[in-house]
Formats: sequence, structure tokens, C-alpha cells
Amino acid sequence: MGGLQFGNISAISGLDVSDDGRGLAAVDWDFDGDLDLWTTNRSAPLVRYFRNDMPGDHHYLAVKLQGRTCNRDAIGARVLLTVDGEAGKEPTTLVRTLRAGSGFLSQSSKSVHFGLGHHDSVEKLAVRWPDGHEETFTGLQVDRYYKIIQGTPDAQLLTPTQPDVQLSTSQLDAGSPTGATRVALAAPVLMPKLAYRNFAGKAVSWDENIKHPSLINLWASWCQPCLAEIGEMIDRQQDIRAANLNIIALSVDGLDENKLTTVENAEELLSKLGFPFACGSADAELLDKLQLLHDTLFFRRIRLPVPTSLLVDADGYLRVIYRGRIDMDQLLDDVQQLQDDRDQATKTTAGRWYVQPPPLDNAWISKRYELAGFLDDAVKYQRALVHTRPVDGPAHYRLGALLEKQSQWQSALQSYQRVLEIDGDDADALFHRANMQYRLGRLDEAVSSYRSALRINPALAGAHNNLGAVLEVQGDHEAAIVEFRNALAIAPQRADAHFNLFKSLVRRGNADPEKLHHHLQQTVSHKPGFAPGHYHLATVLELRGQTEEAARHYAQAVEINPDFVAARVNLGVIYARQGNMTKAIEQFELSVQVRPQSARAQVNLARALRMQGELDRAGEHYRKTLALDSDNVAALHGLAELLLSHSNPDRRRPQEAIELAKRAAELTSHENTKVLRTLAEAYTAAGQEGSAQRIGRQLEMIERQE
Repeated sequence: MGGLQFGNISAISGLDVSDDGRGLAAVDWDFDGDLDLWTTNRSAPLVRYFRNDMPGDHHYLAVKLQGRTCNRDAIGARVLLTVDGEAGKEPTTLVRTLRAGSGFLSQSSKSVHFGLGHHDSVEKLAVRWPDGHEETFTGLQVDRYYKIIQGTPDAQLLTPTQPDVQLSTSQLDAGSPTGATRVALAAPVLMPKLAYRNFAGKAVSWDENIKHPSLINLWASWCQPCLAEIGEMIDRQQDIRAANLNIIALSVDGLDENKLTTVENAEELLSKLGFPFACGSADAELLDKLQLLHDTLFFRRIRLPVPTSLLVDADGYLRVIYRGRIDMDQLLDDVQQLQDDRDQATKTTAGRWYVQPPPLDNAWISKRYELAGFLDDAVKYQRALVHTRPVDGPAHYRLGALLEKQSQWQSALQSYQRVLEIDGDDADALFHRANMQYRLGRLDEAVSSYRSALRINPALAGAHNNLGAVLEVQGDHEAAIVEFRNALAIAPQRADAHFNLFKSLVRRGNADPEKLHHHLQQTVSHKPGFAPGHYHLATVLELRGQTEEAARHYAQAVEINPDFVAARVNLGVIYARQGNMTKAIEQFELSVQVRPQSARAQVNLARALRMQGELDRAGEHYRKTLALDSDNVAALHGLAELLLSHSNPDRRRPQEAIELAKRAAELTSHENTKVLRTLAEAYTAAGQEGSAQRIGRQLEMIERQE
């Protein structure tokens, strides 16, 4: 370039604006022969019109094409315009191509526009149509609009019609740069459920008895802009009250990484300053909810700074976000606009709405809160959605699913019922309605709904499975088994159907052990994290004599669910049979820690301790067993034996052993030889030989019969 440089003439052209531009389209909007510009922006103003008022005596020519044997819009046509050359020069040919799309998200005018400069005559115009045909036109005049239809010999002169919309000039004040940001939302957004604790420690919902706009202010005692803002709120308290604005100042002290200050510091500071408005402390959940809302609203996701304030209208909708220190006059003006005209508060500049912006999609917000684990808020946004879209079946369906996750069976049932009022043939809604009826104990209704769903869609494996579960509860085991098998025929991988079929076969009786083993094996294969599946598989394996494999599945059951006492006790029993008393005692002790009221765990721990020689501890757990179950034969007999044979003579209690053994004998109808032998020994130890001999004769009779 010979040392030359490009110059920035944006300001001279009138295009020197700070917009976050996206689309750009050129069109001779006012038909004065020069191209004007329309732009769209990511932020406000969403649409801007730049009228080209450059002075000069330059000429132009524009043509509008219409195809016949090619596409009607003539997309792809090339237009060649030849103008007379200047003195001593050859004619000049200008070339334009008609395209569909002229930039990012943009389509300029489809009129082919030629700027001619000082050329005041046209030699010819040629059109090469997209289908390959070419036509030439002469006799055209400059500063004119023409329409050319493919296959016609002449170009038609057009008289442009001025647009009906008259646009007046407006000046937009971008304001001075500042560290604070005010974001007025184009459309109001419902606030999530927020609860904080006041300085008395009481949980408070931010919108309790809300009747006026509220400002939720996040601040910290270590933040200097926060303190200046708090001070200004105190100074302007009369203006704030006159504006009917509720202020809720929530301290975030102690929630930052450094934790240099505490909530107590914040409370002490506000008390010293005489802060006259509601105040308290935020928690991590409140901040997470606000951060999630902020991230949903903005593409650029930044951590909320302090101070941050949110202006919420009296209906609970967020209208303005203030990042950094608030301009109090601006805040009061925003509140006034909310009260005068709600739409006015959404204007970010002095521009005008071309059309009112659509509301933010509550379905999307609901989904984000659901994924974050805030189900109450997900339900709130989904309810707002169905309120505005009462005949949107999928919206009601999703509300039902959310309520179902919260175990709100009755409310979920109502949502699914609403779906069916909109579309009575929605098999999925029928299926979930049946699930809710089942949960609510309305079994006959559930059966009817499941059957209706299956009439519409017989391939609903879940409906077959759940119908079987209801029939099982109603005592129709055969019909239940049929439905479980139907479910598995459709979806062989359904662990719940395998497990349900196993239970039905057991209840029916005379089940094939191999089939029971198969269904339990399939259960844990398809759902390895299902502890009851491992437990029942272990019990079947024990019956088959596969003790090692049974122990492995009991161990898996307690690994999945450490509080699974029945599995722990059975695992301990296997260890005891194998002679590994240390491991057995470990399992029994864990069992009684989890469930001290388990008599089975207590008595097995007592037995294991006795075998290990820990007799006093064994006696303690035998007595705990009897406190839970006074007729527990194993505990009665075990404690009686212990009281007769204790290694310490001072701990022997023959008379108590008699009473224990007598009760055990009664409970076993005097037919258990071990119990009778212990009873006879107790009588002998107590010096009651006659009673001992009588029990001895009973033993002889039983043994002869055997």
C-alpha cells in the first residue's frame, strides 16, 4: 500500500455505535436511490435503522427479477449492467448476483441495485438466468426501478411505493462507563422459591405477605461498595418507604472461600447503623438458585458479584438486576415505572419496542432447576407454564412427572387427568395415571387405567409389570404372573418384572427352584445395585447348597445398603457355620447397631459371643433379645444353658434356668429334645430330682418314637 493505512471513518458515516451487532441487511428503504441499512443486535436496541442521507448527484439503477422457467425468485441470476465509458475510455460493465441470504441471519433486498456514480446513461443490461438462458435489455434510463420477467422482451418501469411506516429519528444515550451494571429484563421472569434466616434464626420466605415491589440485596460486611450502598439506603429510607419498596438485605458473610467474616459481623454492623429494613443471612442454596437463574438469563455466565440486587415486582417477577452499587435515583425511578406501567420498566434504553418480546420459556427454566435438584422450583415454573398454556398436554404431563418425583401422588394424578382431558388416547398419561391411582390405594381404578393404556399401546412393558403388581396385591396371583411374563416378553431386561415374577411364583407355591434362581439372576444382572435382588438370590443359593456364592451375594447386598439387617444377619450365620466367629460377630454387631430392636440380630450375636467364650456379653444380648421378644425360644434356651454352665460359679442361676427352659418347652410343645434336656439339667442343678426324672422319662418316650 506504499505506506498508506486504512482510516476508521465510522463516526463520519454515522455507524459509530457500541451495539453488539449480529445481522445486517441493505435496502433502499426510502427509495431515494441509495442503500439504507437495517441491523439487529444481541442486546438492546434489538433493531436499528440507518437511513442513508449522504449528499451528492450520483445515479443508480435497480431491477427486480422474476423467473418463469427457473425459480420464481431468480435466486442465482447474474445481472451485467454496461454503462457508457468516460471520454476516451471503454464502456464499464458492473456485475451483481442475486443471492438467498446476504450475511449472518440476514437477507438484503432482492432488488438488484447498481450505484452508477456520475454515469448518466446505460448502454445495456444482460440477465443470465439460473437455468442458463440469457436475455439483454436496452433503452433503460438511470435513476429508475425496473421489473424484468423472464421471457418478456421489455423491462417494466416500476413506480416505488413509499413504506407506510414512518420512522422518526431518535437519539440513544449509552451513558458513561461505570463498574456497576443495570440489566432491565426484556420480559419479566418468575422468581424461584427463596428462603433466608433472619438474625433471630427464624426461616423466612422472601415473598411472605408480599404486596409491593421488593429489592433483594446481597451484600457482605467486608465489601466497601456494599457498605456505601447500605448507608445510602439508610439515608434515603423515607424515599424508599414512600415508593412502597420492600428491601431485604441478605448477608453472604461466611459463604466466601476465605470466610474472614461471619453472619454475626453482619448483624452487629447493621444493628450499629440502625438499618431500618428486613435483613438476614443467605445460605448456599439461596445463592445457588439465584446463580442458576442468572445463568439461565445470560449467555455469558459470570459469578454474581457483591453487591448484587434484584428488583422484583409485586407479582413475584424479576424485572431488573443490578450488579454492583445501585444508583438510588435509578432504583426509585424503576420502582415508579413498575407502578405506572409494567412494560416501561423493561426498557433498557430510550428506544421503542417493534414488537413486545416473548416471555422466557418457563419449561426451559423448570428443566434447569430440576437438573440442579431444586424440584420445588421446577414445579413452580412448570405450574406457571401450564397456567399460560392450559391446553398444552405435554406441559401438563411434565408437571405430573415432577409432582410424581416429589411423591405428590394426588396432585400428579390431577395433572395426568388434565392431559387425558386434552387427549384421551395418550397411553403414557393413562399409564402414569394408573401409577398414581395405585399409589393412592385406588386399585380397581388403577387396573382399569392400566388396561386402557394397554389397549392403546400393548407394547407398554411397564404397564404390564405394574398391572401385575396391582393384581398381586389383589390376590390374583395367576393373572399377575401372566402380566409379568407379558412384560418380560416385551422387555426381557426389566429387572423389576423378573423380581416381581419371582415373588409371585413364591407366593403361589410349588415354584421350580431353577426358575426362581433364573429370575433372581436376571434381576441382579440387569440391576446390579438392587440389594433385595442379591438378598433373595443368596437365600435361594443357600437352599441349593451353594454357601460360598450365597455369602458373596449377601455381602453385595450389605455393600449396596449397609442398613440391610436381614442380609447382614444371614451373612453372619454363614460365617458362624464356617467357624469364622470373628467375622460373624462383626456382622451381628453391625446389625444391632443399625437396628437394636432386631431380636434375630441380638440372639445371633449372643450365640456367637457364647461360642467365643464371651459369656457375660452373651448373657447381656440374650436378655436384650427377650426384652424384645419374651417368647424367643432360641434366647430362652440359650440363656438357660448359659446360666447352668457359666464358667464362673457365682454367675450360675439354676432356678432362673428352670423358668427359662420351662417356657421354651411350653413353646415347643415339650417336643424339642435339646430344650427338655436343658430343663432336666436345670432341675438337677436346683436339687429337684423328681422333676428331673419326670423330664427324663419324657425324653425317653420321644427318643423311642423317633
